[in-house]
Amino acid sequence: MTTFNQLIKTNIKESAAKVIHLKSSNLSLLILCERMPTLIYWGKRIKNLNSSCIELPHDEERNTLNDEVSLVLNMLAALSKPVPQGGLDDFIPLSLCPESASGLFSSPGVEGHKEGKHWAPLFNLIQCEVSSHKDVEKLQCILIDNICELELTIELKLHTKEDIVEKNLSLKNLSQSPYTLNKLAHTLPFFDEESVLTSFHGRWCQEMQKLVQPIERKSIIQENRRGKTSLEYFPGVIISKRETNEFHGDAIGFHLAWSGNHQFNVHVETDAKRFVQANELLMPGEIILQNNDTYHVPTLYASYSQQGFNGMSQNFHAFIRNNLVKFAQDLPVRPIHLNTWEGIYFDHDPKYILSMAEKASEVGIERFIIDDGWFIGRSDDKRALGDWYVDKNKYPEGLTPIIEKVHALGMQFGLWVEPEMISKESLLFKNHPEWLLETPGYIQPTGRYQYVLNLQLEDCFDYVFERLDTLLSEYPINYLKWDMNRDLVQASHNFTAAYSKQTHQVYRLIDKLKKKHPNVEIESCASGGGRMDYEILKRTQRFWASDCNDAFERQSIQRNLSYFFPPEILGTHIGASISHSTYRQHTVNFRAITALFGHMGIEFDPLKTPSSELDELTHYLTLHKELRPLLHKGKAFRLDSIDKSQIIHAVSDDTQTIISIAQMAMPSFSTPPVVKLPFLEENSRYKIECLDIPANCGHLMKKWPEWLKHLLPSMGTYDFKSHTSIQMAKQIHSPIWLNGEMIANIGLALPILDPQTAMLLKLTKQ
Repeated sequence: MTTFNQLIKTNIKESAAKVIHLKSSNLSLLILCERMPTLIYWGKRIKNLNSSCIELPHDEERNTLNDEVSLVLNMLAALSKPVPQGGLDDFIPLSLCPESASGLFSSPGVEGHKEGKHWAPLFNLIQCEVSSHKDVEKLQCILIDNICELELTIELKLHTKEDIVEKNLSLKNLSQSPYTLNKLAHTLPFFDEESVLTSFHGRWCQEMQKLVQPIERKSIIQENRRGKTSLEYFPGVIISKRETNEFHGDAIGFHLAWSGNHQFNVHVETDAKRFVQANELLMPGEIILQNNDTYHVPTLYASYSQQGFNGMSQNFHAFIRNNLVKFAQDLPVRPIHLNTWEGIYFDHDPKYILSMAEKASEVGIERFIIDDGWFIGRSDDKRALGDWYVDKNKYPEGLTPIIEKVHALGMQFGLWVEPEMISKESLLFKNHPEWLLETPGYIQPTGRYQYVLNLQLEDCFDYVFERLDTLLSEYPINYLKWDMNRDLVQASHNFTAAYSKQTHQVYRLIDKLKKKHPNVEIESCASGGGRMDYEILKRTQRFWASDCNDAFERQSIQRNLSYFFPPEILGTHIGASISHSTYRQHTVNFRAITALFGHMGIEFDPLKTPSSELDELTHYLTLHKELRPLLHKGKAFRLDSIDKSQIIHAVSDDTQTIISIAQMAMPSFSTPPVVKLPFLEENSRYKIECLDIPANCGHLMKKWPEWLKHLLPSMGTYDFKSHTSIQMAKQIHSPIWLNGEMIANIGLALPILDPQTAMLLKLTKQ
């Protein structure tokens, strides 16, 4: 183990400064490593610099320089800032961990103290290493403060295939005195030009609502204190230049990979420094570092693109696919779900559920999930959480007959659990009331009539693991829907705030379970979309994006999630014709096309659904199976439209493109704008097909666009009112052909659609 005195000795001989160049084919990051590393450039690849490390000579050595070193020295001279009157005598650059002690008056990267002392550390670089391995270029800097006796490690990684910057930061206490850490924050600069901030807020059943605001001379603070990733504030923001759109302009997306409390600070300083800080939001006294203890702030991921928001998103999507999500089984596609919740709720009858499974198989379901209500005493949401034993009153023969039937029908079997929770009306609480995550002496408020288990108690952790392990060992379960339906309040362990450690224990629980049962897939659900982040995604294969299956709400939720996540990990279900959460009523056309672009499923009782609707449902499930190799592996695009009542998106690969046009409200104009696809190859020829168009839409038009009349030759006389969209799709005659240049620059005129309907187009490159 390296001692503090050994670290001091390594810093006795002063070395020259360095400029580190992390590079991909598209990006360059230039980091000046002096006392404290400073990111001086992050953007388009600098082609005249090829070295990964450029050592800057001392003044007396500058007579004999090579061209690259001279270029870097001149660049640093060109970037040197003037020093204004009325302040400090030197310009203080923005480092990768700003320090109050350096004379930087904005938010520092480290805040803490040792019994009230050593509250403003000043670090010195003692080690700087550059390495390259498997499409990753990495810089690691180790710094110490020999008065505070703290060691800071800053690590930057550039994932060169996906143009993703990964930043890791840790702080180690080298002294015998405990160090109370209040904050350790990532810091990264952004554009000098006028910029706007896009953030995402929400609530239950209306997650991921977009907020765009200018970045001016102030701090914009976002905080989440709910103990999980949260419905209210997603741990990611986007900073873009004012003129940036989906296809053009500079954009940087930032995501803090953490499933607990977080804080973002987007700041503009008086001297024009502009930076983003992101960190775990620590409660008072939550992290106290003893001798040689180290705290690691959650990883920050950033995606920079000059190809607009789509380019930024595609970097994130590729990174998730290549590095984060690991599907438990080598399945070429994601299986279509039926989840029983909105079909039967707590009313569990094995015979009826077997009939549901048979009907589900008939319409094309590939994974059948029994939701809440299967375990002992669970007749409503006020009792039994924690008692994870199959209810023999409901299931006299256990789950085996149902699972065997589901597997015999060619489907996988899944089960709902909420293992972090406990009800006071439960056998578990009667035996272990001390397992509540609470602050003793205070009244703990309920949420959904339930409480949180303290997973930091080893006996409690072992019990939860044993129950899950036993279920997965006793039954051939392929899939767990892992729910978490309440926020943490006064979460204490041994009277100390314990939000951070509780989150780590959740990770530990899933990791231990996955190690024992590697072929079981897990869905992250927390009242819907309350636990969606890159760190939980390392352990799970699917997010339940929202408890709301209303297609109108889902269109915006799913579109905004696409800024950070690819479609195949987002659970997108077709709900009942009348939404259980909003009571809106939608056609199968609108519900199915909305659910098509994700990990598709259904969330209603097929036995109570009219046969005509089931026929339509079967059609769309079959269509999804045909398209999902493209939908789950292609590049996703959001399309800009001057008609704000439209949501248009596409998925494309080298040969095919699928486009959804959803009309959310009455059109903003009497005739819709044309749709342009700038990502197509201009010199290629494309066959255009209409895969789906809503029934009855013809009543809004005296004449159809000519190209659609060619596809649907009977449009002028067709009786829309008496036919479904499937029957209309069967009227498709012959496709038309256009080259990519025309579609990209001139576009296609759209028909006038009714509010809350959608159409589906397919383009095939010839």
